Amino acid sequence: MIEAGVNINDNKVEKAGQSAVFMVAGELLNTGLNKVIPGLKNDLGKEIIKQGAGLKLKITENEVKKTNNQTKENN
Repeated sequence: MIEAGVNINDNKVEKAGQSAVFMVAGELLNTGLNKVIPGLKNDLGKEIIKQGAGLKLKITENEVKKTNNQTKENN
């Protein structure tokens, strides 16, 4: 959230929007996994799955940023 605020302050609205989208996606992912996977709230298996999903989302975010940077450099 801080990163999005800093980008808005620096007039980097596109980056701020991208950060906000991935932040919301992460929250939706956690909420969805909590509803789909039955069991205790702090079940170890559930936490491992949530961390794996969060890691995949972060990798996707980094790849999107890298692709955007390469596109901007080529233009």
